[in-house]
Amino acid sequence: MPLRSRLLVAGVGAVLLSSGCGGGGEPASTAGANGRPLSAGGEGPAEEAPEPVQGRMGQTVRGKELAYTVREQECGVRKIRVGVALGYTADGQYCIYTLDVEVLSKVPLEFQPHAQRAYTTDGSQYNGKRLSGREVEPPEDDLSPGQRTTGQLVFELPADRRIVRLELRPGNPMLAADRARGPEAVITVG
Repeated sequence: MPLRSRLLVAGVGAVLLSSGCGGGGEPASTAGANGRPLSAGGEGPAEEAPEPVQGRMGQTVRGKELAYTVREQECGVRKIRVGVALGYTADGQYCIYTLDVEVLSKVPLEFQPHAQRAYTTDGSQYNGKRLSGREVEPPEDDLSPGQRTTGQLVFELPADRRIVRLELRPGNPMLAADRARGPEAVITVG
């Protein structure tokens, strides 16, 4: 068999083996030698997420990595202007929260609006939206140790719903390790 064909066969075999196809029929273990789940990196046991710090609107809530102060709330907003004639129109309503964030961690962090959650009186969950324009500006994404930033978190929800609490967290929901992390702070707003 020519070298090129042998390399192709070897490459296909390696892909099949690494993807779990080609034998065994059993799922790969996600547990370490002690039977406890592994962390997202597969090294050692996964850490239990600490209980989130509880607080109320207007109060500074200090988590492990960030401090949060939700200062203002405006719900019932139908349109957010981007320019003179352009804007975003809600199917129901936008709720806009002005938020101060301070980095307590000694390492840089991300704070993504779409990683934040709002919960209504009926328990429905809504993710934050990244909207910016003349009327709203989200907090900065990439934060350095000690940095403070202020911006607006925007949630879109049906007009007949009322938000009662926000769950806030550092991180990027596109990263598995950040998705697995629970909220750092729970703020009662309603």
